[in-house]
Amino acid sequence: MSLMWVAAVVSAFGAEVVWLDPGASPEDVAAVAVAAGAAGAPRTADALRAAATDVQPSDRQAWDALAAALRDVRPLEQQLDGELLIMKQLERPIASIGILPDAEARDRLFGALAYQGFAVDRFFLDGLGSDARAESWAAALPDGRAVPRPWLDAIALAPERAVTPYEIAEATQRARFGEAKSAASTLLPGLLVIDGPLPSGSSLVVDGVAAAPGPSGQLQLRPGRHLIHVAKGDHVLARFDVRLEPAGETSVSVPLSDATWDAWLASVRSGAAGAPPEPVAASVAAWGGEVVVAWRGARGPAAATVTAEGVVPLDLSAPRKASSRGGAGGGAVEGTEVQVAAGVGGGWMSSADFYLQDPANVPRTRASVNAGALDVVLDVSVQTGLFRASVIGDLAVTLGEDHVAFTGDRTTRLRPDLSVGLGVTWAQVTAGFLFPYHPSVGARATIPVFDGLEVLATGRVGLPVGVGRDDGSVYQTRPVYQLWAGIGYRFGVRVGK
Repeated sequence: MSLMWVAAVVSAFGAEVVWLDPGASPEDVAAVAVAAGAAGAPRTADALRAAATDVQPSDRQAWDALAAALRDVRPLEQQLDGELLIMKQLERPIASIGILPDAEARDRLFGALAYQGFAVDRFFLDGLGSDARAESWAAALPDGRAVPRPWLDAIALAPERAVTPYEIAEATQRARFGEAKSAASTLLPGLLVIDGPLPSGSSLVVDGVAAAPGPSGQLQLRPGRHLIHVAKGDHVLARFDVRLEPAGETSVSVPLSDATWDAWLASVRSGAAGAPPEPVAASVAAWGGEVVVAWRGARGPAAATVTAEGVVPLDLSAPRKASSRGGAGGGAVEGTEVQVAAGVGGGWMSSADFYLQDPANVPRTRASVNAGALDVVLDVSVQTGLFRASVIGDLAVTLGEDHVAFTGDRTTRLRPDLSVGLGVTWAQVTAGFLFPYHPSVGARATIPVFDGLEVLATGRVGLPVGVGRDDGSVYQTRPVYQLWAGIGYRFGVRVGK
């Protein structure tokens, strides 16, 4: 979907520095990161401003829950009174959708509402307006007729969109949806009032589509539910879930105005900031309760730690640990630290040598060349600031009948790799030896998660070499490729400043 979903996935509030000035030099970024004990790329001021309203992993989870609910309820069409369960089981997942980042998301919600409305219509039929059980599912029209409220909400989202046979399989209900759409077109629109100016550089997005309010800050919308947000780049500065009645009016306003935001930023730079105003405090709370902000001062970089209680200048000459376990918790460490880490995981190993262990019976196929593998890793590292040097022992155990390697006149499933790694906290390049035959090169990621826990990912290539046989001939090995991921634990012992 849109870049907003990507931003939600990669966000890691609380472990990054927010730079108020764009274009900070790598030296300034590194200096503040060391002092703050921060990991991750620098974030922008807009990212902090939007922290309380931005697209979150929970938004993606809501969409996944809606998709799962739709899969679960479709078989109920064939059961007696199954429509009642369809209506109720879709109610919460639909209500949980809080943002439509683009037109594709709007169409997905339209489809869910159309299907829920199909269940309402087929269950109540012409009794929709008179059955007491239908009160929460019915929307009254000016001529006294009633239509399913989910259909009215779907029509409000996309008035020109036609329902598809996949969304409503029954031809009877598709025709009745068309009738409801025609009837809904006679309803007077509702009025959405934008109270106050939008933030500079932002745009209004209504139901996944950019919209421009008129000169008076008003927008006419079809009656029904609407999901509205204010976007600036890949960030959401405000979001609103509103329901408009025919000829009704609803006002919305951005909680954190440019004036409030700019005044607070100026007070942070000047050192005069106290407790942040309520809208800013909400963003700090969403960030994790504490955030380091940095800017370019008159004598170089400057930074401060912001909490709900106030703003405290950060001494850039005194690096701090990011967690009680040194660099394992978040990135740079003070002085030098010796670290020990262990991890487990699994992944994939590919070797064209596999099938040659029994060439008479095992042809070269995708299955005989590729194998699953379980991995354990142990490393000892020395870390100074952001930089890390490691000695790494990685043991893979291949799975599958034919996935073994020669060692002399025997075979083994154990594929140890002993290597050294150089890099920073989160990523290192490696070089070593993959037993029994291959020199290896690769890269690894060691991403701190929480208090010693880290996510691990490794990729390596075993380089082909010639291996001498007892009879004087040379056996030419093939390349070996390996990828695996897992989780580990790291602790450190400080040995210097």
